[in-house]
Amino acid sequence: CHDYYECKLVNYANQYDVKPERLSGDIHKTEFEDPHPYIERDPNKCILCGLCVRACEEVMGVGALGFVQRGFDTVVLPALGKHLSDTGCISCGQCVSVCPTGALQEHLPMKKQIPLQKTDTICGFCSVGCSVKTETCGTLAVKAVPDPEGPVNKGVLCKGGKFGFSSFSKEENKLQVPLMKKAGACA
Repeated sequence: CHDYYECKLVNYANQYDVKPERLSGDIHKTEFEDPHPYIERDPNKCILCGLCVRACEEVMGVGALGFVQRGFDTVVLPALGKHLSDTGCISCGQCVSVCPTGALQEHLPMKKQIPLQKTDTICGFCSVGCSVKTETCGTLAVKAVPDPEGPVNKGVLCKGGKFGFSSFSKEENKLQVPLMKKAGACA
């Protein structure tokens, strides 16, 4: 699991000495496919806490995620049963930031997560100046996490701030045609 070192569920299980055999019983195995460019979704890890649904709806005002079914069959799915990338998702990553179990994770350049060095910095993607905690492994930037106490962004990042250091900045924002000054045009 990419979030093993940050997983709140593992931390609480260790802190309260949870005995997993006590909680054994029926398990749902949800079949899914979600080709989102930045977010990996695994509903089989979801504990139905609803933090991702609330962050998407209340913080971002998007509503791309929601509860489907009732009772034991309840699952968190994208709107109208579509792929997350086909909904109103703006790829802000708030759902990833609040997920306590790793059911929502960002695509990372490494297969297995290791402890990372965290550095407080300012997002350089635009001129707003959002506070970011950049997590690195050596010289490789692995992920950007919004700073909850950030005076400008107060724990919220946009698509550029959250995923800008990876494929978003390399592919979508790449200059395709060289800029050349036209004869007679002002600088």
